[in-house]
Amino acid sequence: MPRSIVALDFGGNFGEDVVRSKLMCLALSVVMSVSLAAPAASQIPGDPLPPVPKQKPSVPKSPPKPIPPGLAKDCAAKNLTDSPKTTIVGPFATASFKAPLAKWVAEKAGVVVIAAPAKTPFKPPFSGEERMGMHYVGCIYDPRDGAYVLRRLTQSSEFPPRTKRQP
Repeated sequence: MPRSIVALDFGGNFGEDVVRSKLMCLALSVVMSVSLAAPAASQIPGDPLPPVPKQKPSVPKSPPKPIPPGLAKDCAAKNLTDSPKTTIVGPFATASFKAPLAKWVAEKAGVVVIAAPAKTPFKPPFSGEERMGMHYVGCIYDPRDGAYVLRRLTQSSEFPPRTKRQP
């Protein structure tokens, strides 16, 4: 009895699949070589130095306004009664608002903002030791009838974070 040879049929002509896969590999290699050549072409030096933009002339800053007498002691007393564990570790200085419109309005109205560096002990969660939190405390005063009246105490989040360990 003669033996029969069984050929496996993969759904089409075997030669067309090989040609199609080789063309696909060629197309992908062209795309990859073009995309990798673009960053290399951007590293070719153009002008030696880019033009330097003109800088605005610097305006000398005016010295900070002095703190009216008695406001620093009053602000320290108000902050210590508000949070007794807080310790003021530096001198009070005038502060201002960051937003230009708020700064302009405060200057026109005569509002005085003062702040001082402070530290407060706190106990972090999952830790048994007590640490010192560094922040600023301050007050905002409004002028009324020739005297300054406390508007409110400032929050520590209203100031940028302190980066120095000591004031």
